Amino acid sequence: MLTGVNVWVWVVIAALVGVVVGWFLANALRRRNPSEQRLRQMQLVLDRFQGEVAQHFQESGELITRLRADVESLYRHLEDGASKLTTEDAVQARLRQLEELPPSADADLDH
Repeated sequence: MLTGVNVWVWVVIAALVGVVVGWFLANALRRRNPSEQRLRQMQLVLDRFQGEVAQHFQESGELITRLRADVESLYRHLEDGASKLTTEDAVQARLRQLEELPPSADADLDH
């Protein structure tokens, strides 16, 4: 049977074992904690990068849309100009204008 002294010895031994086990667990958690912090930091960097990529592609899409609209406007401008400038009346009028120019103005047109 356990006497009063034996009980205290077992209590002290259990306390020492608890302290040692606690120290090892705390050490293990401290070693793991930097890894978790590094993981969180890398996740933040990845999230920021993904946001930048999404913003880049959104802006690229907007620029492409504007470019398409500008190309369509240019095409309409060229089409309108071609239809107005190449009618028979427009060609005849331009030829009459060129015939009326003085000879020095004709030399300027050649350059």
